Amino acid sequence: MEKQYKWKIGGFYDKADANKVGHEIEELEEKTPTNVLERAKDKNSELNKLFEWDDTIAGEKYRKQQATQILNNIVVHIRKDVNDTTKVVKAFVNVKKGEEYENREVILKSPTQYNMLLDKAIKELKSVAEKYCDIEELQEVFNAIAKL
Repeated sequence: MEKQYKWKIGGFYDKADANKVGHEIEELEEKTPTNVLERAKDKNSELNKLFEWDDTIAGEKYRKQQATQILNNIVVHIRKDVNDTTKVVKAFVNVKKGEEYENREVILKSPTQYNMLLDKAIKELKSVAEKYCDIEELQEVFNAIAKL
């Protein structure tokens, strides 16, 4: 039986048939972002539908992506305990839908935003558990996550 590919999430990706895209990627000798992009340049490729080819629009989108990466990669050292042990954590966090990030300290002081952060953390943990569900050594951890 042939593999059937589907999108994990809809929306933007619905522009192209996931099954066709999956099989196009399967055909690549090396499955790298560069090779996926090269394949997508063929206007007859299903992958082509998923890229913005207008350089004016794509340039702005790329800069927004860079700005998001900046927000996601700024960290802060925090004192975690009385022994002055420090931890490195993200300085800015996105807990609301949309693009808005907030300073971590502000989120931790706001019960509403704190609960949103907690919900996000639990969803991410469950996503990791789902992604690696077939690794036996982690089953105990995944069982604990499932109880959250």
